[in-house]
Amino acid sequence: MRNNQEYYIYCDLNVSVLPSKQEVETSTVVLQTLQRTMPHLLHTTKRYMPHQKISWLEGLKHGKDYPFHNGRQAETKDGVVWTDYKLYYWPLMLALLKQNSALDYQHVHNKLFNCPELALNWEAFDHLLKGINAYQQLIEMDELDRWYDEISATLINARSYHALYRWLGNDVRQVGYDAFDFFMTERDSEEAWHKALAKHLETIKQLSPEMRENLLVTYLQPLIKRV
Repeated sequence: MRNNQEYYIYCDLNVSVLPSKQEVETSTVVLQTLQRTMPHLLHTTKRYMPHQKISWLEGLKHGKDYPFHNGRQAETKDGVVWTDYKLYYWPLMLALLKQNSALDYQHVHNKLFNCPELALNWEAFDHLLKGINAYQQLIEMDELDRWYDEISATLINARSYHALYRWLGNDVRQVGYDAFDFFMTERDSEEAWHKALAKHLETIKQLSPEMRENLLVTYLQPLIKRV
């Protein structure tokens, strides 16, 4: 099964040159759409690329919204710094398939990951995102903690619940309710969450039974840790 590879919105890890203005504009559009539709997928991270400089003239040309800046700290002053956004293959794929039941997994995979070294095709991704009309707000930590308090009797660790939110978005709340119901019957935390997560994955019809089982055993179940 496909690994849970990570991707960066603005600049891949193995790149040693800054992206063009056009590439940055495409990435920014994708980022803004994700922030409106699937904000739980985005992991903010500070990045640094050594041996790069943005001249004063280049800075004027790119404008104030250009995310890359010359480093000012002692450890970054010989390069460029920026705030990037990381996302992972499987949470992304689950979100896309859940949002649109008409999408086919293999078709989406081939369309988005047809670049060399399985890099994400951002233009194709942007086109696909334009068909999504469901909007979500990023759930702040205090609100997520309130959701966790509702099902804390299942003995799941709060950090595990937060990690599941990064995978499932707002659906984590219903998964938690299902786990609570299973736990009230069986009094087994791991089994309750296993069943609740399996039930959720069954709603994504484009996944084969083998894929659902692999996702559950390889990625989701290891997130479940008891208090």
